[in-house]
Amino acid sequence: MPRPKQQIIELTPGMPEKPTRLSEAASRHWDRLIREIQDSGVILIPGYRAAITQAAVLQADLETAWADIQQNGRRPSPGYASSILQCPTWPRLRRN
Repeated sequence: MPRPKQQIIELTPGMPEKPTRLSEAASRHWDRLIREIQDSGVILIPGYRAAITQAAVLQADLETAWADIQQNGRRPSPGYASSILQCPTWPRLRRN
């Protein structure tokens, strides 16, 4: 089988656009992640937006879950569990 041709992709450096619909906590984590990435010397490109958004939202959700666990013990509160079940991705996550 022949080797695939090497693809050269020109990536344009630039700041990813911060989503406007982030929660306050996710927005705070977005800013922190951007700052840490820049401080590490990685050149940002707009294509990183989705990954940074997912990381920021996940970090905010983990922060909320940890606060709930600290307040209510090991079992999530009924409100937290129902909010997970209302998440549009829950049925897809449950199948995996």
